[in-house]
Amino acid sequence: QLQALQAAHPDFQTSLVHVLTGNLHGRLGEWDAADAAYTRGLDADLQSPRPLLGRGEIEYQQGRGDDCAPDSLGNRELEHLDRSLEHFDAVDGLVGQDRPRVAMIASYGRARVARCRTFAGVADEEQAARRSYQQALSIQAEHPDVGVDVAAEAHAALANLDLRAALDADGATAVALFESSLDHADAAVRAGAASRASVSRFIQQRAIAAWHLGDGASACQDVEVAALQAQQGIQDELRLQQLEEIAALDTLLECG
Repeated sequence: QLQALQAAHPDFQTSLVHVLTGNLHGRLGEWDAADAAYTRGLDADLQSPRPLLGRGEIEYQQGRGDDCAPDSLGNRELEHLDRSLEHFDAVDGLVGQDRPRVAMIASYGRARVARCRTFAGVADEEQAARRSYQQALSIQAEHPDVGVDVAAEAHAALANLDLRAALDADGATAVALFESSLDHADAAVRAGAASRASVSRFIQQRAIAAWHLGDGASACQDVEVAALQAQQGIQDELRLQQLEEIAALDTLLECG
């Protein structure tokens, strides 16, 4: 279909066609085909950042192991993460103030690599991850109509980092971190995500933070809202998985 589109519209950007093809292969886990498409995209336009973003994404997906779980990354996965970071860094030399969304995605990509290495226990790059997430949010603050979905995910990631840190802290430090987690989760909800599944996930984060802050009523109300959002999703497998997670959260928070 993409080839037919290009044939019907010769002025359509050749590089973009290859990038879209690479994106489709990437979603199917066809990494070699995706990489070949991105290579063709770069050959067609050396100044386009899109192929680099695509390459950064597929390298990240191949390098994340078992969802960046501890001890899940071997040398091969770490090499993929290294290459992912190189591609995201290379984007910076090709974009300026006129392409804020691209710059946001590159910053978000760098943050995910640092976060993955940290969660897997192979490096302590939490602060680097936080800086890159904040950089993405700073760009979006200057361009509020651009990249709201990326901003939502950045807020959600920061909420998760704050929650993890809060669980290892105590006293006033823990409270401050739980409050920060709640603020980021709420910002993710309000940002306007692309799917109900994402909104449901953000609301669950908000519920957990509220519960740790002693606001059980708000937490349980959020659990109900998260379940409603998940039930109205369109992806059956993801919906069932989320509903199972929400049921477990309901039990954990003793909302029943």
